Formats: sequence, structure tokens, C-alpha cells
Amino acid sequence: MSLFKKFIPADPSRISITAHLTGYSWYARNMSHESLVTRRGRLLYYLFLPWMWIGRKVFGLSDLISGLEQRHLIIDCLLEKAVRENGVRQIVELACGFSPRGYRFMENHQDMGITYIEADLPNMANRKYNVLKKAGLLSKGHKIIPCNILIDEGELCLKNLAAKYLDPTVPTVVITEGIINYFDPKTIKGVWRRIGEIFNEGSGGIYLTDNLPLQKEHACFVLLDMFIKIMGVLSRGKLFYHFQSDDEAKATFKSLDFSTINTYRPEYFYKTLPIPQSRLPGFIRVIEASI
Repeated sequence: MSLFKKFIPADPSRISITAHLTGYSWYARNMSHESLVTRRGRLLYYLFLPWMWIGRKVFGLSDLISGLEQRHLIIDCLLEKAVRENGVRQIVELACGFSPRGYRFMENHQDMGITYIEADLPNMANRKYNVLKKAGLLSKGHKIIPCNILIDEGELCLKNLAAKYLDPTVPTVVITEGIINYFDPKTIKGVWRRIGEIFNEGSGGIYLTDNLPLQKEHACFVLLDMFIKIMGVLSRGKLFYHFQSDDEAKATFKSLDFSTINTYRPEYFYKTLPIPQSRLPGFIRVIEASI
């Protein structure tokens, strides 16, 4: 445990409260393990249920909790494709919170020699390691590593994680889920630059992330914007929209030297994945950017 203790107590996370909410949301949808559930997450989930009901029944919208399921399963699908078709054998999930993806993915790919690294700020990484170990959900190749994606130097930086734990001869997938809207454009572009540097210094890779773009023309934008503001208050900081269109997203990643960029909407997967559907266009985007 010295890997974590040397970095604690310093932990500047301001989005941990949403990690509790998403952690219970995945569990409520039968996508996670009870060890990753917290009392705070359960409380927040049930507090938001009336809001979710309004989204579904009044506006015909896949509500925000359903949106969590949509994005999670779409990222799972794209990750599976990267492993099966692109020779990826190492995966890094950054700022992963209580995400169940690491243990679920490793349970299903034990025979493929996968290295799966979950990286988060020290307190969160320490907690995640302890609950997974106690529940018997840590397997060979599955690591929980302290990391700060916002810094360029030091033992916690992403570059150091890559040097210690990644094979530069093997393609890599890097995942961020549910975090980019918590950072202003300059800050999140710094994160994307650091990810691109890892790919360029190794054998390339695929970056998977989700986004809530600024869609003022969406029929439920006012409702969505109000929810975003509420989540900003809960997480003790402003939330930011990134991109007004898919073309703008692609242009941004092109400017950061990503070579291939695809954006996906939930409705693209209605016939192939068991995800919640809506009468209105989806508001979630999943971005796949490769080097």
C-alpha cells in the first residue's frame, strides 16, 4: 500500500461526489458490483429519480441516468472492437472513479494478456484498490495506480505512469468517461495533449471519451442546461460545454495531431446494443480519436 500512502493526504479532487452518483447508477442498472456502491451515491441517485422521470415521461428524453448507461455501453463496445481488431493489449482508464469497467473487462478477457490500468487521484485510487481487493475483483494484469492527469511533471503525472507501466511497442487505449465537462477548454486540451504524447512516444493508440456538446437547438436544452448547473453546484465547480458540433470536435482533435476522429450518437447503436432509447435525438456523444 506504500504506492498510495506516500501521496495521501493531498487530493484536490472536486468531482468525487459525481463518482458516487455514477457508481450507484451503474449498480442500479445491473452493470456493477455492490462493493462499488456508496451510501452517498445511493442517496443522490434517489434524489434525482423525480428529475429523471420528468425527462422520460414529459419530454420523451433518455434521461441523464440512462445517458450514463448509453455512454458506458458504447465505450465498452468501441473498446472491445479496439482489442479484437486493432491489437490493443493495454488499457488505461483515467479518473475512473467507481467505474466497473476494469474488473468487468478483465473477467471477460483473462486469456488475452491484457493490462488494464485504472488511474485516479491518490485518495480515490486507494479506496478503489481496497474495495476491489476485498471483493476479490482484482485479477492478474489489473492495476490501480495514483495519477493526476492535470500535471506535466512529477511522480503522479501521466507521462510517468506510461514509462512505468506501459509497453511502448504495444498499442494502447486510453479512456476518460464523464469528466471532460468538468474542465475548461484550456485545461482539457492539456489532458488531450498528454494523451497524444503517450501515443506518439509508443505504438499509437485510441482515445475514447464522452461529451455533452452545446446543443442549444435540442428540444430539451433548457432542462439539460439546468441539470448541468445543478451538477456543477454539487461538484463545487462550474461545468463546461465543449464543441457546438461534431465537426468542431473533429477539428479540435485534428489540431492536437490525432489522425482519425469519429463521433458517435446513441441512436447509431439502437439496433446493436441494449441501450436506452429516446423519441428525441440523443444528447450524449462518444468520441473516438486515434494516433
